[in-house]
Amino acid sequence: LGDVYKRQITYTGFVTDKYQGDGYYSQPDGVHTVAYQVSADFNANATIKMQGSLATTPTEDDWFDIADTTFTADTSTVTSSANFTGNYVWVRSRTQSMTAGTVNSILLNS
Repeated sequence: LGDVYKRQITYTGFVTDKYQGDGYYSQPDGVHTVAYQVSADFNANATIKMQGSLATTPTEDDWFDIADTTFTADTSTVTSSANFTGNYVWVRSRTQSMTAGTVNSILLNS
């Protein structure tokens, strides 16, 4: 039992719930917009990116990173947005290497 109490939690990221993308509704344009807002103390090594899935019931292996949606914070940028196109059935956001700060909101328009 002694070793259990000495271990530190090293998890520094998370994924959001999945949300319907344009492919879910059979929308032909596939246009999505995402806006990220973080606190001023959000660490500079952290990233937030969008992931998509073409599976109707995705498992963890069905998710992939969507190009040109990565937000890397710095001390002067706390809000960023990106447009991306694809007939993704599901989309979600993935945050990695977050050791400080807060993700205030991630807004998605599909």
